[in-house]
Amino acid sequence: MEFAWVEARHLKTNEKTFLIVGQREQIVGRATPEDAADKLAVGFDASLSRKHFQLQLVGDRLRVRRCEEARRPLFFEGRAEENFEIGCGEGFSSGQTLFRWIREANPSGSPIVLDPTLLSVAHEQDASRGLRALLALQPVLRDFESTESLIRGTLSVLGEVISHAADLIAIQVDSQGQLKVLASQGNSNIPPSRTLVRQALDTGKPLCYLWQNSPEPVGGVATPTVVEGISWAVAAPIPGQEESYVLYAIGAESDGEARQLTPGELDRAVLALVAEVVSSALEKSRRLRLERDIAAERERRDLAEQLANLQQALTSTLNPEEVARRFLVGLENLVLYDRAALLQSDQNEHKLLAHRGFLATSGQTVSLEEVRAGLAGWLQESGSSGMLLAIAHRQPFNEPQVMLARALASQAFIALQNARLHTRIQQLATLDGLTGVFNRRHFLEEAEKALETCRSQASQVSLFLIDIDHFKQFNDQHGHQAGDQAIRQVALILQEVFRPGLFGRYGGEEFVALCPVQAPAAQQLAENARQRIQTQTPVTVSIGFNSKLGAFEQMVSQADRALYSAKEQGRNCVVSA
Repeated sequence: MEFAWVEARHLKTNEKTFLIVGQREQIVGRATPEDAADKLAVGFDASLSRKHFQLQLVGDRLRVRRCEEARRPLFFEGRAEENFEIGCGEGFSSGQTLFRWIREANPSGSPIVLDPTLLSVAHEQDASRGLRALLALQPVLRDFESTESLIRGTLSVLGEVISHAADLIAIQVDSQGQLKVLASQGNSNIPPSRTLVRQALDTGKPLCYLWQNSPEPVGGVATPTVVEGISWAVAAPIPGQEESYVLYAIGAESDGEARQLTPGELDRAVLALVAEVVSSALEKSRRLRLERDIAAERERRDLAEQLANLQQALTSTLNPEEVARRFLVGLENLVLYDRAALLQSDQNEHKLLAHRGFLATSGQTVSLEEVRAGLAGWLQESGSSGMLLAIAHRQPFNEPQVMLARALASQAFIALQNARLHTRIQQLATLDGLTGVFNRRHFLEEAEKALETCRSQASQVSLFLIDIDHFKQFNDQHGHQAGDQAIRQVALILQEVFRPGLFGRYGGEEFVALCPVQAPAAQQLAENARQRIQTQTPVTVSIGFNSKLGAFEQMVSQADRALYSAKEQGRNCVVSA
């Protein structure tokens, strides 16, 4: 904002004047012969001091400061104040005058640069007319949908304030120089002068041509083709990119009288001022549109980059939990939310895969009401295999956000399915199908790595071989289903006992474990396992172990001999190599 309009109204006589306040400090006081050019004078109130107060537009506020020589106080909100600020629509009083900021120069937020020379001319002749034109123009500048609608609206405003024009014409000039009348007021039916229009566009300045009875050139102005009976013509250009525009006014003799109607200094100033304001508004509109286009393109690029980053994050890991976590983190950068959850749904139960914005534990069962927590914005999207995305925000989600969230959810569901499939394939390759512990091949791979670490760090380690006693007879007597159940029970106990070491199924009814312990702790560990299996399952086990660090095959061979010895001793016992 570069200018503010302050109405000064006498409280008794209701006389008015208008003060145009800019961004530099200006003095306000009663009118005197010694007034400086930049002083804002109030001629109808003799009670004001010659230098009464100062006004300055600071941002969106109007600063008021009482001068030292002021004889009367300044009253703001019922109190005498020395220094204060007011907003648009507020006012204050002093002496016999009420001062009120009646309107912002540009309600739409884009400042309009006004020509100080034209303002000075208009203010000297008739301040109310120039002000009325600018105020009437504000809604047109604020609400126009197209350049043509702005030019037509401007012409309507000029029709109210240009007093000596027989015709007012809004002209569009394309890049080929072709003229098109967009709108007109008046009934002279005289076409606009192409010469004057062209010269106004070429110079970029308003041009006025005056004559009396014949078209004689006037120094410094254009010489258009004239039509008999016309006494003056004014063309004010509004330059554009593809099309330009000209506000054109002509005057003619009235009722056949010899008296010629000329626009006068005020009409020319108002016409030129309006053209300048409209031209400035169009330029700012174009600049803002370009800035919006650039911002939109930047936003599209940022969105594309964020989508690519999210896609990369989802496909660069095959851990289902990490996929779910990364998706919720990436989603928050694209669709703002307060609470979010990826859930595995089974009928009415929802188990958390990942969550953000509230306290919970992965794997915990929650209700959708717990996720939403009464927030206004809510979106849930279901995917295949019972997966569900639920997000909530304090504000309702708009349609683009909903569409984007659903599209991203589909990608996340696919990534989760792929990660789960990979996990399942890994499990099939590394885990025993009956017990869920390491299979023989994977145990051997992990054991070799563990033994290499123990050798490099000189750590203690023991290898255990565990075999279920008389398992064939148990199967024959109780059936294979009972045998499978017994193997699962034994595996569960052994896995608990030998944690955090390595444990796996070595084959059939035989298991193997590698633990970071040394005798006699290894003896106690094996004995604990044997006793638990004897008391908690329908079978017993024999255990052989070796606590001498060596090559894996050597350690297995020695543990196997110890196991053989345990069986020779009657089974259901522990023997060390």
